[in-house]
Amino acid sequence: INSEQLKEIIESIEETGNDLLMVGYNRRFSKILVELKESWGRKSGPVTINYSVNAGQLDRDSWYMQAELEGSRFIGEGSHFIDVISWWLGEDPVHVSAMRTPDDKDNLVAMFGYRDGSIATIAYLTQGENKYPKEIIEIYGQGKVAKLHNFERAELWERGKCKIKRSRFGIDKGQKYELAAFIKAVKDGLPMPIDITSIV
Repeated sequence: INSEQLKEIIESIEETGNDLLMVGYNRRFSKILVELKESWGRKSGPVTINYSVNAGQLDRDSWYMQAELEGSRFIGEGSHFIDVISWWLGEDPVHVSAMRTPDDKDNLVAMFGYRDGSIATIAYLTQGENKYPKEIIEIYGQGKVAKLHNFERAELWERGKCKIKRSRFGIDKGQKYELAAFIKAVKDGLPMPIDITSIV
């Protein structure tokens, strides 16, 4: 959760040569999201991505609120959303800025700039209604709009039409597929499903 801990991990990898490491960035393995990206097709030029996270309110004694375990709610969870955006774009951000509301340090909006000119925002919102869907992703560009509604429904708008696909298994955030990919990589001696440089 901090740069010192990350440095220890990097040093351990360098000393041992063992890079069999995976962070649980499961969302990029979600079947409905993978299929939406495939339907979008090849990216040709910059896009704009809005990622809204209705993180909701938590009790003050929740483990998510323990700074020594999580750092903050966004440090503990926010990298999942950054990973989804970077995976969609095929690159990591080169510019980052953020603002938060004064009443709650975890209620924030972060903006990311990418080398190809793409821009992404993550609105991490902790003061909303808990029953409202948690995650909405919208991608704009190339005369198209893609929308993922809480990992249950995907929409692709292009040429005046909307194609809708629904997850067969309710909310699918990709945990099952991520674990299968990790186990296969270790078992078969393949590269890790998420490159270590992207994780770092």
